[in-house]
Amino acid sequence: MRIVDLAAGVILGAKYQLLQLVGRGGYAEVWKASRVEDRCDVALKIYRDTERGDKALLREAQLAQGFQHENVVRVYGAGPIEGLFCMEMEFLDGWTLSDRISASGGHPLPALDEVLDWMEQVASGLGYLHGRDHSVTHRDLKLENLILTRDSKVKILDFGQSREEPMKLAPQDFGGTWLYEAPETYRAAGPERDIYAFGVAFYRVLTGRFPRQTLSDIARTVPFPRPCELNSAIPALVDELVMKCLAKYPGECFAHGAELSQAMRSLRLSARESLTTKIPMHSGSAPAKSGTPYDLVEQASAIFRQGGLQQCYDLLAHALASISTRPSILAFYADVCQKLGRNQIARQTYQRIASWYENNGVPISERKETLEKLGNLLIHEKDYEAAVATFAFLTEHFPDDLWLKFRHGVALGLAAEYQKSIDILEVIRAARPNLAVLHAKIGFAFLQLRQSDQAFQYFNEALMLDAFEPTALYHMARLKAVQGRNDLAKKYCERLKEIPGQEANSRDLEQDLGF
Repeated sequence: MRIVDLAAGVILGAKYQLLQLVGRGGYAEVWKASRVEDRCDVALKIYRDTERGDKALLREAQLAQGFQHENVVRVYGAGPIEGLFCMEMEFLDGWTLSDRISASGGHPLPALDEVLDWMEQVASGLGYLHGRDHSVTHRDLKLENLILTRDSKVKILDFGQSREEPMKLAPQDFGGTWLYEAPETYRAAGPERDIYAFGVAFYRVLTGRFPRQTLSDIARTVPFPRPCELNSAIPALVDELVMKCLAKYPGECFAHGAELSQAMRSLRLSARESLTTKIPMHSGSAPAKSGTPYDLVEQASAIFRQGGLQQCYDLLAHALASISTRPSILAFYADVCQKLGRNQIARQTYQRIASWYENNGVPISERKETLEKLGNLLIHEKDYEAAVATFAFLTEHFPDDLWLKFRHGVALGLAAEYQKSIDILEVIRAARPNLAVLHAKIGFAFLQLRQSDQAFQYFNEALMLDAFEPTALYHMARLKAVQGRNDLAKKYCERLKEIPGQEANSRDLEQDLGF
């Protein structure tokens, strides 16, 4: 199944009937679907890129499946279905808070008490996330990730950027999220980061604008007006709480979600002013632009969202002539270079970021994401020895991260260190026995060691777990052809052709086997 084949009415893997497309982003689509077994409506998040989906959705699902709170969306599970990686979630019938306050949304003006109710629910959800045994930081809190249901429940969703507290990472989302990021983000990657984003969301709902409206303002920590200066109807207690969330230094704001949640409850109980005041709607106008290098980056961000990669690249290259050492902008630049196929520049840029982090004493936890991207790029560029060294370094510092261990094992296999690759991948298989890709990679390593029987066993197990596992299909077709079973080889080849991104492998296989 290909993502372009998805449409209302399609039955996916005999498990779900797709009902309606409810959202589409650069990397994934979200569908309202009906579970075939019980006709329950759910939301299915389906990634366009299978490899990215395997990593991103699996991490998101593993993190979010344990969440049980009325203000946090429920995630039921994730896995491959007919060659597509899908995550099943609670279906929420409602609007994002961004849509709810939009002047063009057709909704009535919210009263202040209604807004306080929304934000108290968000604070409650953050209190739950931050208060878990392993505290979780959302890292991408914004109005677009807050859903208001028709029965007035607010739910936090989209945990694709979230991390458990020991894994504090620098921000890498350049599609507009920077408006919610604290100027000191690189010093504050824990719960206080979510608190600041909460303050931005609250400020925006109350005033119709962001506190700082350009990347230049954020970088230079330009002062901004208090909410009550923009809307005189905002009570002093509300104004003070929002400004505490937006405090310049993390130590001056709420320490975590539980403290914020208690403050929100106390605020509603102690407010003496009338709470029936209507709140002005957000106009949706874009942040203002000046002409600094930071504003060029802001323009590049807007163009990036519209798909103008080359123009985005040109703007970033011009801006970097003046601000060449800011890691977040360098990471944006590297990402654009990689999408344009300029992998050598991307590699050099990631190495530059890694060097800057090391020279400035940035903790390894905040260097992790950059090094991981560098390692993946080294694999793509077939510099396997450098990739092995990069992932060996990462697994040494993050021994419990199975994804990094998996990438280390894959890199070893590609570097012809087959037995070492098998040893590492078998450790992961013991912890995650139901991952088809693991069986396929182990089978590949055994095949390179000329142990065909072992390879056949692992490829077969991979296909029992996922009938559309591409590595297993490719090599099973070859093995069956060698055995003279061209009928089975053709079936595997036909199945491989159905997987997005496997067209070239399918053509090569058909040509090699004479189909």
